[in-house]
Amino acid sequence: MRFGCYAEFSLHFPQLQVKPTIFNILNGKQIEAHMCVRRFPTVALPEREEDAAVWLQDLFREKDRMQDSFHRTGSFFTDSGVAERPKLQLHRRPTTLVNTAFWVVATLTPMLYYLVMLLFSGEILYFSIGAGILFAFYMLMVKAIGMSKISKASSYGAEKLKNGHSPTHEPVEPIAAESSKDK
Repeated sequence: MRFGCYAEFSLHFPQLQVKPTIFNILNGKQIEAHMCVRRFPTVALPEREEDAAVWLQDLFREKDRMQDSFHRTGSFFTDSGVAERPKLQLHRRPTTLVNTAFWVVATLTPMLYYLVMLLFSGEILYFSIGAGILFAFYMLMVKAIGMSKISKASSYGAEKLKNGHSPTHEPVEPIAAESSKDK
């Protein structure tokens, strides 16, 4: 399937005082992210597989230069050699707050109502079971979110220096491994 264009995204979190995890977002911690979006019309992309491979390698080298530029200067474009794009800063929208408040009220009100009714019924066992079920769902959510942390991700190809950056963004020549038959 062919589209009219393809988009390429570069994402960076400048100050990692708060790690960009789902758990921190759900807990309301403020996270700042910078994103560069570039659009490539499909007519400008190479047709042949060999040309496309070279184009993709060049694109990823360019992305690496943009990331390094952001680490050094705070801008994707200062040292990367990529033409600067216009900036767009998104502001908080009140509709997000209204949507969140609606769903909190719609879901928590019935749950809390039944939990309070269980408490006032005098049956502490039923109240304990209801509270235990809510606690179990909370712990399952925390466990599921914890499994999505970057520290659990693969480290394939992650050769890094002490500062966390890759040592070079130049193409690496494949090393010819000698087999036991060649010796």
